Amino acid sequence: LGYYLRSKSSPVIALGWDIALGKDMGGDEVDALGAPGEFLRDDILGSMIPFWAQTFIPDGDSLNDDQTLPSKFMQAGAEFTGLRSSPTSFFAKLEVRRDSLAMLKYGKSWSKLNTFEKDFLNNNDETLKEMKVQTATSNLNSADDLTRAKAEYAQEASAANEKKKTTVEAASASWEAGLTGGGDWRDSNKFASEERRREVNALGNRADYLAAVASNNEYYAQNKSGVALDEAYSQYIQEIIIGVKDDDGKSLYNDEGDLNYRLKDERLKEFIAHWDGVDPKIYRDILSNFAAKTKDSDPIEQRFWQGRNEFEYYWELADKLVASNSTVISLEIWDEYRDNKGRSRGDALKLEYPAIKQIDDLVTKTKTRMRQLNPALDAFLYQFEYTSSFQNSTTKGLGKERIEAYDFDPFSLPMN
Repeated sequence: LGYYLRSKSSPVIALGWDIALGKDMGGDEVDALGAPGEFLRDDILGSMIPFWAQTFIPDGDSLNDDQTLPSKFMQAGAEFTGLRSSPTSFFAKLEVRRDSLAMLKYGKSWSKLNTFEKDFLNNNDETLKEMKVQTATSNLNSADDLTRAKAEYAQEASAANEKKKTTVEAASASWEAGLTGGGDWRDSNKFASEERRREVNALGNRADYLAAVASNNEYYAQNKSGVALDEAYSQYIQEIIIGVKDDDGKSLYNDEGDLNYRLKDERLKEFIAHWDGVDPKIYRDILSNFAAKTKDSDPIEQRFWQGRNEFEYYWELADKLVASNSTVISLEIWDEYRDNKGRSRGDALKLEYPAIKQIDDLVTKTKTRMRQLNPALDAFLYQFEYTSSFQNSTTKGLGKERIEAYDFDPFSLPMN
């Protein structure tokens, strides 16, 4: 009954109903306070003025809106007389394509899609990719210097991303062909990620892009609608998941894959503090949409990130044991030992702090027990060459040849 009355109400009453509930009839979010610009454009002007007048509503993306004023008057005139005008500008055609894809897959307009839904369509529709290139090229011909610099910076950053993606996919293909294995794939992913970060950082330091980067940062600082989510997500993957941060030049993981829990906690606090100033929901959105964000990437990359997240407790074990014994050894001393394990400095620390050997032995025994109890963990560690043997009866039964195969999914095994 509520839906029926709502559908029969006037636009003003229906809008009030949408604001009160926070959602419209289609279930899309209505955020009058959080995103007033989008609310004005999509929910007030988009529903209360005639179609012909909506031609003049700015879409909020001046770089892509290449439709001239005369063409807008022509389109409005056609709409007013009951005719539908065919889109003539690059951006108008792009809008039509976006909306049709959005309705087909998600049942709502492009403007109502979240970042992850837009990413899926942008990355998987070849026609849309071509139209975006045409639109950008067309608009850059008449753009001002700052707009052109921002677009060129974005294109070069995107090229760095594609380069990293190509490297990872090539490593996957090599593994699939039986030429390499999971350890080689892991190394390729790490080096490609580090190179991508260096290239993007170098772009940001170029004199011709400084104004563009400053403008983008200012926009992120002022905008609260989640437009910075992609950038935050890339930083999260690089610094927290992969574990490499250029500023301090230190990886979160040693050669054995053990996690520096203290350093990760510090980075995570810095990350949240920074992005909370842009949009407090970003960190929550990253965590809740992790699977959705990565599901269209390289299949092995999905598996790798899933394992690093699912089994994080395995790599955190050492630091957490040290933290629980902080009266006899500090995390800082443990970090130094961890970074020098197997070297003369590491041996000296073991002599100076007897607790190091006790904790090290306990970590080894506990990790062995974890692998004995968890087939998925044992298979994941072997497949990506963190270990060279099995501890679990199920993985031993399957054998090395099966588990190290490209198409074997460790998560098909129980996670006890």
